Amino acid sequence: MTAKKSELKYTLFFLLPSIIILLFLSVYPTLEAIDLSLHNRNLLFPWRNDFVGADNFIRLLSDRRFLNSLKVSFTYSAANVILSISIGVVLALFTHEYLKGKLKSLLSFCYLLPFVIPRVSTGFMWRLMYNPLIGIYNYFLRLIGIGPIDFLGSPNLAFFSVVIVDVWQWCFFIAVLLMASMELIPREPAEAASLDGASRLQVFRYIIFPFLKPSLVLIIYFRFIESLRSFDIIYNMTRGGPGTTLEILDLYAYTIGISTGQEISYAASMSLIMLFITIVVMSMVSKRWFPE
Repeated sequence: MTAKKSELKYTLFFLLPSIIILLFLSVYPTLEAIDLSLHNRNLLFPWRNDFVGADNFIRLLSDRRFLNSLKVSFTYSAANVILSISIGVVLALFTHEYLKGKLKSLLSFCYLLPFVIPRVSTGFMWRLMYNPLIGIYNYFLRLIGIGPIDFLGSPNLAFFSVVIVDVWQWCFFIAVLLMASMELIPREPAEAASLDGASRLQVFRYIIFPFLKPSLVLIIYFRFIESLRSFDIIYNMTRGGPGTTLEILDLYAYTIGISTGQEISYAASMSLIMLFITIVVMSMVSKRWFPE
């Protein structure tokens, strides 16, 4: 009994620094955001701090721009998750099955390059490439008699143009993660299934996919949460436009809380709504993939 208590003390001692950092960087800001959302703070009048209760949350229910930004956020995230993971799986399977040795290592290294580029730089770089006058895509389109096309100025094209950028930066990194998981899969079941006449699709569905399932779930978690925070790319490429086509919740909260509105309490209530919805969605995904 004494040994167990001593072991528990040592465990708590070594965990204490991490717990303190977690409380300072995560729990405290969340509690501060809750307190802020229950008041009416404005950066133009910082001395005012009137308690308003749930008024900010009630106001959100009738704010069409907030509801639109919520819709854009989840549509944008869903598109990013589906496309980046689908392309990542295809790239991982192709590289794992058909490339070997130094060529595979070189290609894996190249896959990591888009991911290490800072997202702000990525936004500026792609905005330049999309430019209707000097962009490289419109240069080639003009060579075949098409264009110029304003990729970021058209409401019908801007959304998909920015999604392509986000997918480009992530799908190769996802492929590398999945390739690392595939290296741990025993080859015997797949080879036996192939000898029994199973197609490549059947081998992937019934043998490879179950092994990859834990990795895919973690990637979906991380990718979904990360895509909700695409403020940097969207802001540097379109500022959320044209109109509110790409105004995700982060961008609207920034606009209403810091840029023009100065209503930081109202912006805090938006962030808490997004936090709540994200927790609910992730909990539903967990129950679907890992039922008790």
